[in-house]
Amino acid sequence: MSEAVFSFRPQWSGHEQRTLCFLADQLNDDVYFYADVDVYPLNYVTKLLDQNNMIVITPENPQYAISNGAFGTYYIRVRPSYTV
Repeated sequence: MSEAVFSFRPQWSGHEQRTLCFLADQLNDDVYFYADVDVYPLNYVTKLLDQNNMIVITPENPQYAISNGAFGTYYIRVRPSYTV
């Protein structure tokens, strides 16, 4: 598997306060993934890293964003995990 990049743009109103959950359900290979808001995600820059193949972003999280004009898009990068 090579890396893949996905995007998600929440489009609900700010008063709904929904929790975002990104899941990686991979049967064959071990993967890790990470995300960032409105920029291409870089592993050593972002704070949105998966734990147990899951990223959970609550409304209290500083990285929580909803669509506001052209902004508020989460970019998710999935990469194979290798043991060195």
